[in-house]
Amino acid sequence: MEEKEEEGSDDDFGHQVVMVTTIIALCFLKMLRLMKSRMI
Repeated sequence: MEEKEEEGSDDDFGHQVVMVTTIIALCFLKMLRLMKSRMI
């Protein structure tokens, strides 16, 4: 039972990491677009 709980926590942590990375990537892309628009 303990092993299953640990695996579940690991899965949740993995999902959180994916969400954070996706949010950072979207923000980074938005910043790049703003910089490009300003350069032009």
